[in-house]
Amino acid sequence: ATQELMTEFYKKWQQSNKQVTFRQAQQLIRQKFDHPFYWGAFVMIGD
Repeated sequence: ATQELMTEFYKKWQQSNKQVTFRQAQQLIRQKFDHPFYWGAFVMIGD
């Protein structure tokens, strides 16, 4: 799940707002891995 989250984020982060891109990547991962164990440890801090 971590690899997929980071892959999705880094594919799009230069084309859009980083917070929006991170949230979209996290939502995509949540569709595949419902339990917060897989995505809950990641937070976006800063710009």
